[in-house]
Amino acid sequence: MRKSVMQKETMENDAVNRLTISHLSYIWLLSLLTIITLLVKQVQAENLAYVPQDKQMVIFTYNKQGETKPDIGELQVLSHLYQRSQLPGQSYLITEIQARLNFFLSYYPASAESEFLQASLYQRQHKFARAQAILQKLVKQQAGYANYGLMLANVALQQGQFKLAKDACARLLGHAANEITLTCMLEVESLQLDSWEGKNDQKKLNRTYQALLNVVQPEQNNNIWIAQVAAEMALNVDKLQQAERWLSFYPLESMPVSALALWADIQLAQTNYTYVLHTLGSLVSKTQSSDDALILRLAIAEKQLGHANLWQQKMKTLVDLRSQRNDVEHAAELAQYYLQVAPQPQLAMQWAQKHYELSHTAKDNQILRAAQTALWAE
Repeated sequence: MRKSVMQKETMENDAVNRLTISHLSYIWLLSLLTIITLLVKQVQAENLAYVPQDKQMVIFTYNKQGETKPDIGELQVLSHLYQRSQLPGQSYLITEIQARLNFFLSYYPASAESEFLQASLYQRQHKFARAQAILQKLVKQQAGYANYGLMLANVALQQGQFKLAKDACARLLGHAANEITLTCMLEVESLQLDSWEGKNDQKKLNRTYQALLNVVQPEQNNNIWIAQVAAEMALNVDKLQQAERWLSFYPLESMPVSALALWADIQLAQTNYTYVLHTLGSLVSKTQSSDDALILRLAIAEKQLGHANLWQQKMKTLVDLRSQRNDVEHAAELAQYYLQVAPQPQLAMQWAQKHYELSHTAKDNQILRAAQTALWAE
């Protein structure tokens, strides 16, 4: 685009040089100079990162021209940025991180750290196969680094590849704390039981959750990942107070979006709609978050209470945007919107199927089942 703009500017400048004031009226010359000035400003502006009002619309471009070689410490900075991107209102950073990582790798060879960051970005972008390929290579090269195995297990679960997930967890033995390794294994077992394959066997799901309680208790745990896994397992067997307790030791402000969405699901399951609107609504407003998962939960709470449609309208705006783009990354939220906020079973089924093509977790199965039930009842 810059090239085309600069070519246009050059043509305009040549035109001005060929024309004399005697052949132009003062008004025409003034208009022409105004256009040229705007074009110059546009070219200059393209050298800066664009930060629009709606952070969901961010398109970040990192220009090499005029840039110096990045410092080797840039990778650590990007890793910190990635952690921040998981918080409410910060998901727009993903585009910037990807652009800056690409720029970094144009000067430095890939390393285990840069590849792990790339795999993390692929996972967030729902490019699970690409993430999996990188992680399998990393696990073979550096089996002792537990985070590689944990993420590989998670990516495998999102694709319904239970055997691969089990193998990834098993590789953690001797390299990670026992409670992490066992939680990984029990999560795989729980999700497999809650899948189409496992037929949502509640007795076995209860036994799996009890096995987790034998490994770690909420009061003993200081790992947010374990807390999320345990809370979701408790929610899936309708132990709502226990699910809530697992997350109660962590401030909502410091939770990643995935944990906040789970916290909201637990509250909604207890019909604590006003609490969700007040607590989560304040946090989302404070952070100016446009995270679909959080606004969806607020819209559901608002719908249940019959309140004014503040969050419902915000969610509708996001849904319209995602639909226009055919944005499958948010297909799960669109399916739930058409199930619980603005019921349209056919659209719910359409988006549930699109999402299920990408991800096969227990939650994804639940959404697909709910869409099928709604469609059959129509």
